[in-house]
Amino acid sequence: MDRPAIRDGALLVIRVILGAIFALEAVRVLIVDGPAETARTLEEAGVFSPTAMAWTSAVVLVLGSLLLITGLLTTLVAAILAAGVAVTVAVLGLPEGIFDAAAALEFPVLLIASLLVIVVFGPGRVSWDGALNR
Repeated sequence: MDRPAIRDGALLVIRVILGAIFALEAVRVLIVDGPAETARTLEEAGVFSPTAMAWTSAVVLVLGSLLLITGLLTTLVAAILAAGVAVTVAVLGLPEGIFDAAAALEFPVLLIASLLVIVVFGPGRVSWDGALNR
């Protein structure tokens, strides 16, 4: 049974929750830890140009969260954020090992899966993308 209103409502809820999660992560990177601490963490992991990457991730998190919540460029943003989470897990999480409790891979995997739902099904009609495509 196809129920577009329920599907659109579910996509809205997923988008807003994901947007809030990424907004909170942006606050952590920009305010709580600060870009310098984020860069230090990235440098310890061997990331090339850690300061630039810290600022890039902060900008992507801020813009990505706003675009997810409003539903503008949603599919593209969800794909970019999913790729970003996957790279973060590969660089920061996997060196600890898949079964290491400190790696806590369950949450990033859930984020990636939720973002892929948005990539596959789109933002729904309750979004700027939905309004512009009518």
